[in-house]
Amino acid sequence: ASGTGRAIDLAALNGEVINLAGGSGLVLSGGGHYGIYADTPADVDSGVLGSYLRRYNVTDNAAYDALDPGANFVAFRYAPILTVTADDASRAYGEDNPTFTYRISGFETGDGVSDLAGAPSLTTTATETSDVGTFEILSAAGTLASEQGYQFSFESGTLTVQAAAEQPSPEQPSPEQPSPEQPSPEQPSPEQPSPEQPTSELPVTNEASLFVINAPVTPDSGLSEGNDREPELGALNEAESASETTEQDEADGEPEDCAIGQDCDRRPVAQTVE
Repeated sequence: ASGTGRAIDLAALNGEVINLAGGSGLVLSGGGHYGIYADTPADVDSGVLGSYLRRYNVTDNAAYDALDPGANFVAFRYAPILTVTADDASRAYGEDNPTFTYRISGFETGDGVSDLAGAPSLTTTATETSDVGTFEILSAAGTLASEQGYQFSFESGTLTVQAAAEQPSPEQPSPEQPSPEQPSPEQPSPEQPSPEQPTSELPVTNEASLFVINAPVTPDSGLSEGNDREPELGALNEAESASETTEQDEADGEPEDCAIGQDCDRRPVAQTVE
């Protein structure tokens, strides 16, 4: 066939169009195009007719006659429905609502989101100060449109408002840090002396501060021969001298044979006590 515009129209007598001639079944010249009218996509076996547009929800012959998309097309009485569903979302109390998203399902084979125009609207009654709980996310047509003739249904989603996370009080010190008013338990108090340091300021010595060695009492010692206490003093002095000499010898590791009153080279000779 030749011509411009809709050069060929094929209308199904029983709602079905079957092409048995393959790619050569419809040959057009002069820039014209063809149109096919059927009940459903399943009723059309177009064979190899090249690319063509699809139009749905063409309810009658008058609606079909009014179509002229400017290229080969197939029109169907069938009206497919796409389902637009709002996705679930969540946020914390006091925050702004997130950007809502959606998904669309129900396309016929070969069709997709790219064949649609615009976008649905997604709204909720929840605000920043709404109580913790769940709220409906409503989906509606918005600017969404289908030139192909798809119809739309809309499903809601759920917004969950959660309790805000608790923040630590700034007035309370961290439990891992010691209070600045309290000294660290590992450091000694500056007012107290270190337990490893001695507190006494007196010098410590192991040396004896006094050696007393008494010589035998002689008439020149100044004691009277008639004094009744002379024997007692002499005996007492000799006993003390012997005891001290023995202790000193044991300490020095020397033998105990140094006689009282002798000049022993290991110690100085004491003066006679009067």
